[in-house]
Amino acid sequence: MKASDSDAGVSQFKAGMKLEAVDRQYPSLICVATVKEVNGKGQLLIHFDGWGPGYDYWCEPTTPDIHPVGWCKKNSRGINKPQGSVAILYVYLLYICTLQVFS
Repeated sequence: MKASDSDAGVSQFKAGMKLEAVDRQYPSLICVATVKEVNGKGQLLIHFDGWGPGYDYWCEPTTPDIHPVGWCKKNSRGINKPQGSVAILYVYLLYICTLQVFS
């Protein structure tokens, strides 16, 4: 999903897309995340589903910290599911459905 992996480049990223992203505070953790915003420079605002905005971060689309849905499964890595309420559970179920479609 990184821009280097596709001829589509940064245009492939849109707000609302699901990803698997490294938690930069705890780099051993990979979490369910959403592209919250894409700025005019093509940078991505990554939001960890179920966590507050204080954990969000901006990154380049070529960063090794973001992966397409299913990357953890394909690479036998654990993924942290979203924390929180029933609404977050719904988001996680959507993520799982996406994972099933693209696996």
